[in-house]
Amino acid sequence: MNTDMLSTLNALIKTIPLFDGYPSEKEYEEALELSEFLFDNDPHSPILTMLIAKIEEYENSLPEMADFNERIANTPAGVAMLRVIMDQYDLNQSDFEN
Repeated sequence: MNTDMLSTLNALIKTIPLFDGYPSEKEYEEALELSEFLFDNDPHSPILTMLIAKIEEYENSLPEMADFNERIANTPAGVAMLRVIMDQYDLNQSDFEN
């Protein structure tokens, strides 16, 4: 039984290289496509949950994301909420002038 499980897990890693640990940009893009497919077709799949976690881990490991993550962490919640609302309604600062 354990041998079968190990074979199945190895096949999964081979099929979804993002699970292997050091993915390339191409493998990351393929994982994004697969996650979209699973979200649309099998949103309760445990594979989707694991895939999303690996995608997040990959994105957070990118050097270019470090500055973004730091800015987000240091942005007050009220300011972040206002930015989201402004984006949703296509507003800018001049829309708030008297």
